[in-house]
Amino acid sequence: MIEKKNAVLLEKRPEEAKKYWLEKLSSEMSCASLPVDFARTDKYKRAECKINFDKKSLDKLLEVYGDNELDLYTFLLTVYKVLLFKYTGQEDITVASPVIGENCKANRIIPLRDFIEDEITFDQLLGRVANTVNEAYENQCYPISDVVICWA
Repeated sequence: MIEKKNAVLLEKRPEEAKKYWLEKLSSEMSCASLPVDFARTDKYKRAECKINFDKKSLDKLLEVYGDNELDLYTFLLTVYKVLLFKYTGQEDITVASPVIGENCKANRIIPLRDFIEDEITFDQLLGRVANTVNEAYENQCYPISDVVICWA
């Protein structure tokens, strides 16, 4: 259902999708300066990280999430962006997310970019990230490589 909706949206408004990505990715992006315990290489290695929460931690997380009308993915993505903001001190946070559905042949991942300021509340950031997620997935089928020649 989602992939059909996105295919229809893209067919109806490819120029709007292109404009969205041009605006979202227009300013220079920087690499996160996370402290690492080994040298970073240029070669990409696919990795998987599994996290198991004990019942107490999971209950606490769900308590904080509460009756939120947003999905848990958006909530956890916001938490992750706050963590990256705190670790790096960078206000411009971009996280790659897989596309939804099988109709989007142009992209395997899409960038979810938000700016975080010290003064913003978590609820305000949650709304901002939710908006970014919604807009990015509405435009996920547009070939980002046509907009960004080199994104590193």
